[in-house]
Amino acid sequence: MVKMEINDYITEFTEILGHLTLRLKGTEGKVGVATAIIQEINKDRRVAEMKKERETSNNPVATEDQKSYMRDLGLEVTEGLTKAEASKILYKALAQRKNESSQIPAIKTK
Repeated sequence: MVKMEINDYITEFTEILGHLTLRLKGTEGKVGVATAIIQEINKDRRVAEMKKERETSNNPVATEDQKSYMRDLGLEVTEGLTKAEASKILYKALAQRKNESSQIPAIKTK
């Protein structure tokens, strides 16, 4: 997480205010607009930081239930298997089994 220093905020605010001064007539409302822009920029930064944190830390190992179910299905459980990988493997295995069972002709009974 990148922490902005107070001077960084002041510099950014001053730059925005300078751009607004060039584009808007009068001084009324420019500070409010600059403040709103800074708030939106910070929201965007926080969202980007949260997304990055999620991408890097959202790799937990597979649960014991997932591993057990994989073993029950005769699938190999590798060390370091993640939840997402286990889910994908289980989904494919179950889809394949469903496909195979639909190809077996039904037994007719009298």
